[in-house]
Amino acid sequence: MSFPSGTPVVTLTGTLPAAVAGDGFGGRVVLTPSAILTDTGRHAIYPGGGQVDIVDGAFTVQLIPNNADGIAPDGWVWQVDIQPAGGRRATFWADIHGVDGSTVHLDSLVPAQAPGGGSAGGSGADGKSAYEIAVEQGFSGNVSQWLASLVGPAGATGATGATGATGTQGPKGDPGDPATNLVTSVNGKQGVVVLSASDVSADASGAAASAQSAATSAAASDATSKVTAHTGATDPHGDRAFTTSAVTAHAAAVDPHGDRAYTDTQTATRVPTSRQITAGTGLTGGGSLGADRTLAVSFGTSGTTAAVGNDSRLSDARTPTAHAASHASGGSDPVTVTQAQVTGLAAALAAALPLAGGTMTGTTNATLPSANSIWTAALASGDAFDRIRTYLDRIEFGPGAATRDTILRRLGVGQLGTDGAFTVGGALKTSGAMTWRRRHLPDPVVADSLYAGAAPTISTAQTGTPTSGYIKYAPAGVTLAGSDVTGPFTYLGAGNMTIGTGTPDSGSVLPTSRYPNTRTTNASSQSVWSLEFGTDAQTFQLRFNYQTAGVYRLSIDGRKVTDLLQAVGGTTAGSTHLMSVDLGSAAPRTIRFDFYTVPFAGIYLPPTATMWSTVPTGGRFMVFGDSLSDGSAQNTGGGGGTWVHRAARLLGSNDCWDEARGGTGYITPGSFATLADRVNADVIAWNPSRLVIWAGYNDNGGSQSAIGTAASSLYAAIKAGLPDCETYVIGCWSPSGTPATSISNTDATLRTAAAGAGLPFISPLTGGCYDSTGTLVATHGAFITAANAAGYVGADAIHPNDAGHVYLSRRITAAIKQLMPA
Repeated sequence: MSFPSGTPVVTLTGTLPAAVAGDGFGGRVVLTPSAILTDTGRHAIYPGGGQVDIVDGAFTVQLIPNNADGIAPDGWVWQVDIQPAGGRRATFWADIHGVDGSTVHLDSLVPAQAPGGGSAGGSGADGKSAYEIAVEQGFSGNVSQWLASLVGPAGATGATGATGATGTQGPKGDPGDPATNLVTSVNGKQGVVVLSASDVSADASGAAASAQSAATSAAASDATSKVTAHTGATDPHGDRAFTTSAVTAHAAAVDPHGDRAYTDTQTATRVPTSRQITAGTGLTGGGSLGADRTLAVSFGTSGTTAAVGNDSRLSDARTPTAHAASHASGGSDPVTVTQAQVTGLAAALAAALPLAGGTMTGTTNATLPSANSIWTAALASGDAFDRIRTYLDRIEFGPGAATRDTILRRLGVGQLGTDGAFTVGGALKTSGAMTWRRRHLPDPVVADSLYAGAAPTISTAQTGTPTSGYIKYAPAGVTLAGSDVTGPFTYLGAGNMTIGTGTPDSGSVLPTSRYPNTRTTNASSQSVWSLEFGTDAQTFQLRFNYQTAGVYRLSIDGRKVTDLLQAVGGTTAGSTHLMSVDLGSAAPRTIRFDFYTVPFAGIYLPPTATMWSTVPTGGRFMVFGDSLSDGSAQNTGGGGGTWVHRAARLLGSNDCWDEARGGTGYITPGSFATLADRVNADVIAWNPSRLVIWAGYNDNGGSQSAIGTAASSLYAAIKAGLPDCETYVIGCWSPSGTPATSISNTDATLRTAAAGAGLPFISPLTGGCYDSTGTLVATHGAFITAANAAGYVGADAIHPNDAGHVYLSRRITAAIKQLMPA
């Protein structure tokens, strides 16, 4: 598990390399507080410390600093025990200081006196660490410097040793087994055997070489004799003999090729080469047959040329010669068309509006007659003016006898208004959200005021048994018994009311409408919510399961009895308790409880009293962000004690949803999830009327590009999912009054993203109020300055204290009012 929400922690880190080669040590570091620690503000007890592994010479661990606010007892210190594997162990006491979220390095620690003068108590006195002894002996420096002093200089390289003596010869191997490994005879011979070629069927030595030489000699002799005989022959090619008589006879023949004889008959059918080919119209070329001739088509635009396929004359528009008169009635070629010959004409005429009047249905598009007047109504008989017309950005109406005097105009995106009074004869119904206006808001003095009646008497006891005869009004879904009934409760600020399991949790409900949207025994992910009901009872009893962190605020008829939330009181955590409330008299009233970590199990009323449901007013107001709205240890009542509920009252809403999660942001999930990862389940699913997004402080150390991209994506998702929601973006928080560059950059990045999404923006750094177009409307001044930071920011120098949340509720509502229409 992690530290309880809001617990201040620091990160202790150290690097432990070896002094030779720089290799990192392994091992572990054991950290032990000098006492059992108690954190009453966060209801935590820390009975001991823990250890962290040293990996590759480094370790990092989160722990509670000695200067943490609200941690008892005073004066406790940490024992640091460094146990490097293969290295020197070092143990010392240290006072580890730091602000929440900061990093402390091991080498910066200055050893402190051991608690109680060095005595650990119990099992006997602890011995002094080597470091403490070294300090007593005059060493000056921190632990890391002392550890480094323990490593001496490297020694000189030793001389090469002498060559070792030659080793003794190994023993002779064992002989083979005579029974299995000896040859007893070769080719029947025994003893000393000498083998001849014939013994192994081989040729005698030299026989193969002699045979090869003889064959080569015989082949060479045969070839030589044949070449000699050929060259010595008179006519070695006698079958191809040449004779003079054969040539003489061929040359003397009249027609040695008689089968190809030429005759005059053959020329009679031939065309003489003097014959001419003449090019006709549209052609070029020609000539005698004495040579090859080519005829080509002549292309052009004259009367004796041909047109090519892409000639413009084949595709351009042609205006026919006027001849309409010939088709008219009485013309030489009249054309007659009946109504039946035109497809759809009869139906079209039937749907047309006659000039004499009638009923027009469907959509009509009008052509604008001028830049100013879009359309006008036809004049009635005797009228001097149009009774209705559209003109520029308005619609004008009049009686006809006088100038148009009633105007309905466009005020802005999705807004209509009139210059005079707007009268509704019946009920006014809207399909979307009504515009939030300053004149609709309550008087801030009254809205956030305390109850002026007699203070009720309130007591709490660990019991599940109500006053005798009282009737239990149980949450919906809880099993009823005896005279129990289901109460008409109005749940505000949360949803998904879920019944627990086991005893006594099965009789109580808690909401799960905030990330991670889960419920466990007597606890849920949505710790802040409200309950309302009407009753005429003088006394009633609230049944709940006691949790040590549980707080509440009672309101009567819309006025809070106490400004801050109060502890519910109780004895044993997890057990059933009854809170008895006596209002002093019986009268109809509206009762409201604002809860933080209180499982609700019902209301008991006297049998003569009644209960009824109430109705949420002022729309659903929701805040989506980080611990500035979710609460911290610096303010009373956790998330129920922040600026959020006070601002909701000032803005007239009694349905206030705090959907903030500490440690989160646009790109920072913290222990939960980024805004984008939980917006659908935590915001869009619950359809708020008005939404304030305040985050960015946990992101300011990251990439501005990544922050801008995430913000733009988130705003687009909200606008698409909540088109009727009035959304306001608050920029980056600066708790010191002197913002770092990263905080200023984050504020500017969020302002740019808000303008791109068409959302109003409020800068905590300057008090600048920007409308949905990104235009600066007014500058109210920085929320936190160097002068007022001490009064409004808690001891952790980050989160607002109780006074700071009161202050922020006024500053934020003033900025929102600045951006609302009058």
